[in-house]
Order: sequence, then C-alpha cells, then structure tokens
Amino acid sequence: MLIFLFFSCNKKVEIKKAICILVENKYIKSNDYLNLLIINSSNENYFIIIDTNRIFDYPSLNNRYNESIHLKPVFYLGQDITNIRLETKVIKSIELDTNHYNCMKRQREFTDKYIKDFKNLKNILILKKHSKIKLKIPFKTKYENCNKCYNYLFDKENRYSIKFEYKLNEQLIEKEVSNAILLGLRNDSIKPFYDIITTNKVRLQL
Repeated sequence: MLIFLFFSCNKKVEIKKAICILVENKYIKSNDYLNLLIINSSNENYFIIIDTNRIFDYPSLNNRYNESIHLKPVFYLGQDITNIRLETKVIKSIELDTNHYNCMKRQREFTDKYIKDFKNLKNILILKKHSKIKLKIPFKTKYENCNKCYNYLFDKENRYSIKFEYKLNEQLIEKEVSNAILLGLRNDSIKPFYDIITTNKVRLQL
C-alpha cells in the first residue's frame, strides 16, 4: 500500500510504503549498535518480527526463518550494489570437544524454543498506526558460533556504505502460525506486514 508522507526513510518528501525504517546512525561500524527508527505512517496496525540480538543469520534456522526475523545487509561501493563474500572458517576441532558439544546442545535448545515462540508469535513487534518505535541492534561484521567463524571480507582500500532490507515471509507465517492466533490479532485490528522494507543508506566504517 502506498501513501503520501511528509517524512521518509531518506528524509525526502516522496510517495512511499506504509512502514519505514530509518537508520539514525551517521555511520556504522563493527561492534557498534544499529539505531533504528521504525515509522508506521498508515491508518492500519501491523506486526513484524525483528530479532534485536544480532544482524547475522542463525545457522540453525533455515532461510525462511532468518529472513523473517533479521535485517539483510546490502553493501554499496559508490552508487552500485556490491557483493561482499561471507567467509566461514572452522576455528577448532569438533572431535571430543566438550565445549563444542555443549554449545551445539544449547543451540538446538535455542532453535527449538525460537521456532516454538515464532509459531506462537511471542516476539512480534506491534506497529500501531501513526506511531514510531526505536530499536537498537548490535552490528558486527564478524561473528563466532560454536566452532565456526563468519566474517565479511572487505577490501580495506574501498569506501563502502550499507542499507538494510527486511521482509516477513508470508508463506512461513501462513504455514507455521495457526489461524486462531492470526484471527485473534486481526480481531484486535493487527495484521502482518508482508511488503519489503528498505532502510536509508549510511556509511560503513571499517
């Protein structure tokens, strides 16, 4: 749905979607916080699901879950989108490693709980009509998970910028969430927002 706004994610007067996410940082760097302002300028109440613990995907969740809870980074070199390779390295042996075993066990328990909470819409972010919400999410370009390290490989000689995209997966919601739960929200005039949301672009400091 498109509406006229006096305020938008790129701070220009334009026609845009009902939900807008503005990155308030002047620039962003690894181990910093991403400061977000989410604006619902529509006449409808919506919900989305954004994980505020991290930007990186959870390896134990499939792509449909990850895209429904995480902001996807989009990197730019100048005015053009550029692909930055995400390197995955094994950082220690997994054989007979008690710490790794315990980590994997915690990860399985986390995954089971996360999926259960997702199906029951425990962590939804309700965006009331004509409202604004602020979020802070840790931002990293390198992340360790059990015995693996995930790292974006940047050319330090280049100057990059970054924006983020988010889209709640409609097929996942319809498959995993019961009609009773969705109907209950709709009876409260709250519905899922399935359109893609794109933030403004900011400088990435390496």
